Amino acid sequence: VHLTARCSFLGPDTQDLAIVKARRLEIRQYKPSPSISSPDDDSSSSSSSFPLLLSVPINGRLTTLLPFRHPRSTTGDYLFFTTDRKQFGIIGYDPSADGADSLALDSPYRIFNHAHGPLADYGASVLGRESE
Repeated sequence: VHLTARCSFLGPDTQDLAIVKARRLEIRQYKPSPSISSPDDDSSSSSSSFPLLLSVPINGRLTTLLPFRHPRSTTGDYLFFTTDRKQFGIIGYDPSADGADSLALDSPYRIFNHAHGPLADYGASVLGRESE
């Protein structure tokens, strides 16, 4: 696990966990278990309280992951990320989308790329000085 962030990515009222593993972004959603078992109960529950709901391939290694909510957003949080090659991206989730404008062609994911590009376009104030 490289990075984690608590967010409401899948909806405005959800409790999600974004996890970056190697070249994948996983979204898990907290779902409280319906019954709390006692510590003496040795039967293990087959349902997880953090089920994997979304796993998306990422082209590059993420170095930063920051969730934020746009004031006018009704769909949930956006995720801002940077890569080791000084690229950035802002993605969001739309449960009502058909996937036509999603990250990849013929993608089953409902993730939309709101902005992306090189950080170099924003000058040295964002990047700082390169090591000599």
